[in-house]
Amino acid sequence: MEATTLHVISDGPTTQYRSKKNFFFLSQIPYEMGFSRVTWNFLEAGHGKGPADGVGAAVKRQADAIVAKGIDLPNAKMVYEQLMNQPSSIKLMYVSEEEVQEMDGVLPDRLETIKGTMAIHQIVSTEPGEIAWRVLSCFCQEPNTCQCYGLKKVQMSLPSSGPSTSGSQPIPNVHTGLVGRWCIVKYDGDPYPGIVIDVGSDSCLLVKTMSRVGINRFFWPMRDDVIWYRPEDLIRMVPEPVPVTKRHMMLEPSIWKEIFNEM
Repeated sequence: MEATTLHVISDGPTTQYRSKKNFFFLSQIPYEMGFSRVTWNFLEAGHGKGPADGVGAAVKRQADAIVAKGIDLPNAKMVYEQLMNQPSSIKLMYVSEEEVQEMDGVLPDRLETIKGTMAIHQIVSTEPGEIAWRVLSCFCQEPNTCQCYGLKKVQMSLPSSGPSTSGSQPIPNVHTGLVGRWCIVKYDGDPYPGIVIDVGSDSCLLVKTMSRVGINRFFWPMRDDVIWYRPEDLIRMVPEPVPVTKRHMMLEPSIWKEIFNEM
């Protein structure tokens, strides 16, 4: 049986976790990973964190032992590589600066700060672009969301202030003038950018698509991925994606947000 709800538990320093950017990511990313519901619960300051503090302490002790052997750890990458060579049941993951920059590119240009952030101890999200928060965590009606402790809803996907100027256009009809242009097509329920190669008589498009590697990150596969797409799988025409690394490209963030909200 696949998990449908993601529960996150952490401490809650406002400068790190309880912030509008993380609230936005919480309302978007888990749904792209296949979850249908997510909660984030912040433990009270000054309380023991049990396993969470235990993991941190164990990693620090290992790092201290490595330094004691005369090995310098000047940066996070070196710490990660050295710790990976140590026997441990703790799973480590390294987040590169490029990956952080890529995530920054997903953020909207404007996000409203949630009033009462300092008092938040539970975030609940049951649909993309929306969160609900309260001052205490409660699971009395799991797997449903209860209304205890003054649950308040907030829309994280901000409405546009006017007509879209992003250059993204729907596809009202298929014609030969689309050949050579960029579009978004749907494959197995997910959106992919590609270039129109040909137009069929049955309003289908032959599209060479990119592969996806994370949120709004795409690359050209080693072997061309070219197939015919039916009219119902043609989402919209878009400007050419822009490079974010030597290999990866991304759609303009406002376009990606519009497409994600439509899927």
